[in-house]
Amino acid sequence: MVKAICVLSPGCVSGVTGTLTFTQEKANDKTIVSGQVKGLTPGLHGFHIHEFGDYSNGCMSAGSHFNPLGKTHGGPDSDIR
Repeated sequence: MVKAICVLSPGCVSGVTGTLTFTQEKANDKTIVSGQVKGLTPGLHGFHIHEFGDYSNGCMSAGSHFNPLGKTHGGPDSDIR
């Protein structure tokens, strides 16, 4: 099993906080994302994951968006997301 935890801390003026857990039972299996996020405005929201957990220099040290399959970004109504 592989597990990662993301602690959301407020940046600038967002006020968004929370904790997310990413769990994968076995290699090549689906990843389950669970947790709580507080401080979002009502409505739909999306997120992305950076390559590295290094936020010492903001997004500059976090690397590119994690995209191991080379897929394009998609919205809620896109076939590929």
